[in-house]
Amino acid sequence: MVDTEAAPLLISHQPAPAKAPSIDDVVETYIGDTSAMQLLRAALVAFAWAFDAQQVFISVFTDAEPPWHCTSTHCSPSAASPCALPRGMWAWDRPPETSVVSDWGLLVR
Repeated sequence: MVDTEAAPLLISHQPAPAKAPSIDDVVETYIGDTSAMQLLRAALVAFAWAFDAQQVFISVFTDAEPPWHCTSTHCSPSAASPCALPRGMWAWDRPPETSVVSDWGLLVR
């Protein structure tokens, strides 16, 4: 028979496992509380991203090939591109400054 007075000695009294820290706790531990310095850092990072976005999206405006049209009656309007036509038989629909392609006359031949 088990002695009832000895039973409490057999039960180990271990502390409850620690609760895992939340993401907010980790951020506050390593970065600190929200302050003016933290807001300044966030603003500087956002400012840098604005310049990065310009580099990413500049190709949308510079590499676009604007529409063109035939200027001669001998030109076939069904031509897929102006590359196969002589330069005087077609023209850009928009001003040449619209795109780098039209401004510099970049055509694949």
